[in-house]
Amino acid sequence: MGTNPNQSYLIGVLPTLFQDRNIFPQNEDIIAFSKSALGIEMNPSGNRSRYEIIGRVVCETAQLKDAALSNLVAALADLMGSKQKMAEIAKKRETSGFSWNIAIQEMFKQS
Repeated sequence: MGTNPNQSYLIGVLPTLFQDRNIFPQNEDIIAFSKSALGIEMNPSGNRSRYEIIGRVVCETAQLKDAALSNLVAALADLMGSKQKMAEIAKKRETSGFSWNIAIQEMFKQS
C-alpha cells in the first residue's frame, strides 16, 4: 500500500492546527471540526485529554479515502500558510453562531 500524500499532509498538520487554542479553545471544538471536515465521529462525552483526541483523529485520518481529502488539504494548506487567515478564523470562532461547516465551506471556496 503506497503513501497517500493527502493523508500524510493531514497527519502532519492537524496536530499543530489543533494545538492552536485561539482556533480550538476546547476539546469539543476539535471533535466538531473532525466531524465536519473529516467525517470522524467521536463521542463528545468522556474525560479524554486533548492529546488523546488529537491522536485519535490522526489515526482515523490515516484510514480516510483520498477523494474526500484533496479539497480539505488545499484549504488547510492555504490557511496554515497565512497568519492573517488564521487570525480571521480565530476571530470568527469568538462570535456566536460559529459553525465549522460554514467555515470549512468558506475555506474550500478560497482555496
